[in-house]
Amino acid sequence: MVLVSTGSNLTANATEPTLPQPDFFYMSQYTEILQGTADTNRYKCKTSLDPTSGGTEIFSRCTKPNLEIYLHGNNAGQALSYASFTAKKATAYPNLEFHFTWCAGKAGGGSTEIYASSDWIKANYKKVTHGKKLSKVFAGLKITITGGAGATRTISCGVKPS
Repeated sequence: MVLVSTGSNLTANATEPTLPQPDFFYMSQYTEILQGTADTNRYKCKTSLDPTSGGTEIFSRCTKPNLEIYLHGNNAGQALSYASFTAKKATAYPNLEFHFTWCAGKAGGGSTEIYASSDWIKANYKKVTHGKKLSKVFAGLKITITGGAGATRTISCGVKPS
């Protein structure tokens, strides 16, 4: 009698590069924080497998009035590869300012570089108009501000999933 076993480990071979500082919040930790906040407008998150990745990657969309967060990461270790934070109205800018410090934290480097990235975002996100983008690299992490219609602004970090 011969016992043959087959299997696969698709989740170990994600195609997107992981953001720096992989231990600064994994996807499941971050979505738990967003959903479990004491704020009355807590986020509603939906996490799914990325169908184009062959099961190696997952994404999560978290929403609340006037703000959306999109996270993309490795299905196995849940290390993040991309994140974006979108304020749909100017009233959501304080939340946007709170969340973009997460991108600064993922940049790693020293505290000087983290504060520099945060200062750069604060100084520029209101200036970026519809259809325009502004990017800068901090500690090897590309942070981009994208202007949308009206007061819509998106701050993203990492490589946008293919």
